Amino acid sequence: MPIKVSEYYSITTPQSAENGDYEETGTLDTGALYTFKELVDYIERIGFIHASMYPIRNADDAALAWIETDGDECYHTGARTYRTLHFDRDQPAHYAKYWHKALKLAGVIK
Repeated sequence: MPIKVSEYYSITTPQSAENGDYEETGTLDTGALYTFKELVDYIERIGFIHASMYPIRNADDAALAWIETDGDECYHTGARTYRTLHFDRDQPAHYAKYWHKALKLAGVIK
Protein backbone atom coordinates (compact mmCIF):
# COMPACT_ATOMS: atom_id res chain seq x y z
CA MET A 1 0.00 0.00 0.00
CA PRO A 2 1.94 3.03 -1.20
CA ILE A 3 1.51 6.45 0.40
CA LYS A 4 1.26 9.35 -2.04
CA VAL A 5 3.07 12.61 -1.29
CA SER A 6 4.13 15.74 -3.17
CA GLU A 7 7.29 17.74 -2.65
CA TYR A 8 7.91 21.44 -3.24
CA TYR A 9 10.74 23.90 -2.75
CA SER A 10 11.14 27.59 -2.04
CA ILE A 11 14.23 29.78 -2.17
CA THR A 12 14.58 32.84 0.02
CA THR A 13 17.32 35.39 -0.57
CA PRO A 14 18.21 38.29 1.73
CA GLN A 15 16.53 40.62 -0.77
CA SER A 16 13.33 38.58 -1.09
CA ALA A 17 13.13 38.21 2.70
CA GLU A 18 13.19 42.01 3.05
CA ASN A 19 10.11 42.08 0.81
CA GLY A 20 8.45 39.22 2.71
CA ASP A 21 8.49 36.99 -0.35
CA TYR A 22 10.30 34.08 -1.95
CA GLU A 23 12.84 34.47 -4.70
CA GLU A 24 11.56 31.28 -6.34
CA THR A 25 9.12 28.45 -5.66
CA GLY A 26 8.39 25.25 -7.51
CA THR A 27 7.48 21.60 -7.59
CA LEU A 28 10.00 18.81 -7.13
CA ASP A 29 7.58 15.88 -7.39
CA THR A 30 3.83 15.34 -7.36
CA GLY A 31 2.11 12.11 -6.50
CA ALA A 32 5.27 10.26 -5.54
CA LEU A 33 4.53 6.82 -4.10
CA TYR A 34 6.43 5.44 -1.11
CA THR A 35 6.04 2.37 1.01
CA PHE A 36 5.83 3.17 4.70
CA LYS A 37 9.48 2.27 5.27
CA GLU A 38 10.66 4.22 2.21
CA LEU A 39 8.71 7.26 3.38
CA VAL A 40 10.23 7.19 6.88
CA ASP A 41 13.71 6.73 5.39
CA TYR A 42 13.14 9.61 2.95
CA ILE A 43 11.91 11.98 5.67
CA GLU A 44 14.99 11.23 7.75
CA ARG A 45 17.47 11.34 4.86
CA ILE A 46 16.30 14.69 3.48
CA GLY A 47 16.01 16.21 6.95
CA PHE A 48 12.36 17.15 7.21
CA ILE A 49 12.19 18.33 10.82
CA HIS A 50 9.42 20.94 11.10
CA ALA A 51 5.68 20.35 10.93
CA SER A 52 3.39 23.10 9.62
CA MET A 53 1.12 22.85 12.65
CA TYR A 54 1.32 21.88 16.28
CA PRO A 55 0.08 19.82 17.92
CA ILE A 56 -0.67 17.03 15.48
CA ARG A 57 -2.84 14.80 17.63
CA ASN A 58 -4.16 12.31 15.10
CA ALA A 59 -4.36 11.26 11.46
CA ASP A 60 -6.97 13.93 10.66
CA ASP A 61 -4.57 16.65 11.85
CA ALA A 62 -1.66 14.99 10.06
CA ALA A 63 -3.53 14.94 6.74
CA LEU A 64 -3.66 18.75 6.83
CA ALA A 65 -0.02 19.23 7.82
CA TRP A 66 3.09 19.36 5.73
CA ILE A 67 6.68 19.03 6.85
CA GLU A 68 9.68 21.20 6.03
CA THR A 69 13.46 21.09 6.11
CA ASP A 70 15.54 23.60 8.04
CA GLY A 71 16.82 24.89 4.71
CA ASP A 72 20.16 24.63 2.96
CA GLU A 73 22.10 27.88 2.81
CA CYS A 74 24.31 29.00 -0.05
CA TYR A 75 27.04 30.90 1.77
CA HIS A 76 28.06 32.69 -1.42
CA THR A 77 24.65 34.31 -2.06
CA GLY A 78 22.91 33.98 1.30
CA ALA A 79 20.01 32.18 -0.38
CA ARG A 80 18.29 29.46 1.62
CA THR A 81 16.43 26.60 -0.06
CA TYR A 82 13.60 24.90 1.82
CA ARG A 83 11.82 21.69 0.88
CA THR A 84 8.29 20.75 1.95
CA LEU A 85 6.58 17.37 1.81
CA HIS A 86 2.77 17.15 1.69
CA PHE A 87 0.39 14.25 2.16
CA ASP A 88 -1.73 14.01 -0.99
CA ARG A 89 -5.39 14.04 -0.05
CA ASP A 90 -6.52 12.35 -3.28
CA GLN A 91 -6.00 8.91 -1.76
CA PRO A 92 -8.09 6.93 0.70
CA ALA A 93 -8.56 8.95 3.90
CA HIS A 94 -7.37 6.10 6.12
CA TYR A 95 -3.88 6.41 4.54
CA ALA A 96 -3.45 9.54 6.66
CA LYS A 97 -2.88 7.29 9.67
CA TYR A 98 0.28 5.98 7.98
CA TRP A 99 1.46 9.53 7.22
CA HIS A 100 0.88 10.33 10.91
CA LYS A 101 2.81 7.25 12.01
CA ALA A 102 5.66 8.04 9.57
CA LEU A 103 5.98 11.57 11.01
CA LYS A 104 6.19 10.09 14.50
CA LEU A 105 8.67 7.37 13.59
CA ALA A 106 10.92 9.84 11.74
CA GLY A 107 10.92 12.10 14.81
CA VAL A 108 9.15 15.06 13.20
CA ILE A 109 6.34 14.97 15.78
CA LYS A 110 5.87 13.36 19.19
